[in-house]
Amino acid sequence: MNLYGSPLDALVQTSNPSTDRYALRGHFDDPEARSCAWIKFGPLINRPVTLDDAAAVIGCRELFVVTSITKLD
Repeated sequence: MNLYGSPLDALVQTSNPSTDRYALRGHFDDPEARSCAWIKFGPLINRPVTLDDAAAVIGCRELFVVTSITKLD
């Protein structure tokens, strides 16, 4: 499963890789999926397009978008 979302980006972009455990909260069928378009390596979310690309929109609706991350003790 591919995970997306700004909380996840913030965690992944830290300078120290983490081996800790986290609880992720999020959703499928993100509203931003309507603006997805195909690029060379697959669907891309959050990219403005002028023409609908139905296959890309469907692909993006299947992505899990992380809305919050909680570190587990």
